[in-house]
Amino acid sequence: MRNKPNFVFINGHGNNELVVGHDKQPLLDTKNCSLLKNTITFTRACNCINILGKKAVKKGCKSFVGYCREFWIPRSHKFESVPLKDPLAKPVLEVSNAVPISIIKGNTVEDSIKNSGNIAQKHILKLLISSEQQDRATLRAMINNMDALGFEGNKKASIE
Repeated sequence: MRNKPNFVFINGHGNNELVVGHDKQPLLDTKNCSLLKNTITFTRACNCINILGKKAVKKGCKSFVGYCREFWIPRSHKFESVPLKDPLAKPVLEVSNAVPISIIKGNTVEDSIKNSGNIAQKHILKLLISSEQQDRATLRAMINNMDALGFEGNKKASIE
């Protein structure tokens, strides 16, 4: 590979040892995670930090950011194909997307996670006082995801 990336963002489904993409095709597992050497990696997939993240860091990944349990995303059937227009999913995705956006802007992993938390707090305050029944699902998802978000490796890592 001529130009090796310094930042990798994977959005898929996962478990402790594997991340899959479209049609459940394996993207990353404990056998090929050495591909992440010298990168900061953000993986929006369930449970992937537990074993995969730790192993990736042991194999040279600078920092592996992800979730230690299920990533929850509430959805309205009406917006199934356009989640960023879904009023239930949009705030959850905005909070999660804040991590890679912050990393791309040159912030450290630690600061990127803090930035995401600050955005989550603002949404949580609005959701707590909302009288909309459906907002409860968004609130629960946001709290779950923020509690599950973490990293392995260097908290001061940033892209160069």
